[in-house]
Amino acid sequence: MTDVIVIDEEFEAAATAATTAGNELNALITSYLAIMRHASTGGTVAGDAAEALRKLVAKAEALQNQFTKCSEAFSAAMSSFLSAIDSADTYLY
Repeated sequence: MTDVIVIDEEFEAAATAATTAGNELNALITSYLAIMRHASTGGTVAGDAAEALRKLVAKAEALQNQFTKCSEAFSAAMSSFLSAIDSADTYLY
């Protein structure tokens, strides 16, 4: 049987990177929404274009916090995986 080598630090680094990326993406969406809200209410666009812009903002608002939630779920899965491996591991390094 072949041994499976799990390097905890790599999984922990991936979880940290995912959390960081999720937070950064959420910050970008927040900035994007602020800009788009300003554009849609600032009077620079009218008529059908203004309505389309408001719809786009509403769609983008649905993305807010989703990247953070996904990255948190990924980090939790990495932690659970490492815990399961540690529990199943019969050979301590």
